[in-house]
Amino acid sequence: MAEACAGGGVLFVNQLHFEKEPELQQKLSDYFRFRHEHRALFADAGRSRHAQIAVAYSVPSMMYYSYAYANSPPVTALSGVARALEEGHLPYDVVIFNHPEIHADHATLAELQRYRLLVLPSLECLSEAKVALLTGYVQGGGTIGLIGDNGVRNEDNLPRKESPVAGWRQAGRVVDILPPRQGFFDVRARESEATRKRGQTAIEAVRRALKGQTLLSGELPRLLWVKPWRRGNDCVSLHFVNYDLNFTNGLATPTQPVEVTLTMPPGMPVEEAVWLTPAGTCEAVTFKTNGARVTFTVPAIRVYGVLVIGRRGLDAPRSQWFNAQACWARATMASGGNWGELVPKATQVGQEIEKAGRPVVSLAAATTARNGVRDGQCQRRGAVTGHAP
Repeated sequence: MAEACAGGGVLFVNQLHFEKEPELQQKLSDYFRFRHEHRALFADAGRSRHAQIAVAYSVPSMMYYSYAYANSPPVTALSGVARALEEGHLPYDVVIFNHPEIHADHATLAELQRYRLLVLPSLECLSEAKVALLTGYVQGGGTIGLIGDNGVRNEDNLPRKESPVAGWRQAGRVVDILPPRQGFFDVRARESEATRKRGQTAIEAVRRALKGQTLLSGELPRLLWVKPWRRGNDCVSLHFVNYDLNFTNGLATPTQPVEVTLTMPPGMPVEEAVWLTPAGTCEAVTFKTNGARVTFTVPAIRVYGVLVIGRRGLDAPRSQWFNAQACWARATMASGGNWGELVPKATQVGQEIEKAGRPVVSLAAATTARNGVRDGQCQRRGAVTGHAP
């Protein structure tokens, strides 16, 4: 559940396990309640990764290896670099290169230019359009990081006479994340000193590619992974997941408090910070600013916690608005859109929701909209059942 929340997923739990471990139901309730109260931190609309690195995923490269071939170069390179970036606390996003005859491609030059470094993990199959796109990216000042063979075949798996890598190097800055002809280990390989050393090699190469200017700095434990998300110009939420687990007894070793420095998005104010957990923790966090960089202490973490920092009010106004939208959708579905004598109230609440949903959301307006929907739901239930609300 923690991993799904941190990574932008949805909670989907097999409830059959509740019969054997009923305490899981309380945990699940805690997580659902947490997500409901802070909907703006988890809703897709208006949210994006706060990252200066992107890892490219090539559908054609994976497709010709049947996606699941665990020892294929694209799979081992993708999983290997993803883990290295997580352990190095180097936040990253993912851009998808589709096959043009299967799915429309939304990767544009403007999208790629959001990132300082674009990692290509053995993207063996690239179309001519993608080769040209990547050429434009490095010409515009971006850096390409290579792992394995890239662009040696086209999107239909037909060999190219020449790799496009030489052209990219001539057009701009291209670096090797791992030495040529060296890759990551099989995804099923057990962790060892050799796997950790290979990961560290990649981490150091990425830091050099960024010239040491990383978004996060601090003595974070290797197995404490963090995913930063940006909510418009309101706040950044850093989702921490502790992977220091004993898989024999199922217990996690809590981390110690650690000082962290984060580079904020340009122009985002830093006025408030809080620490949140699904167990109900909501504690103010002190911080120091130095330009766009802000330093704070992350509390001890057993499994999962979120540090939210930014504009005063943080996610609260937008979360209240999302809650109002959710309540409104439920009420509309329950009534079938037939409000009867509640038409004036429904019209008023709908207008309040629309007003509260403007780019700058006030907490008061969002709360009024949410409460208006709830009042309308109660009145609707009373009218249907014949009882006073």
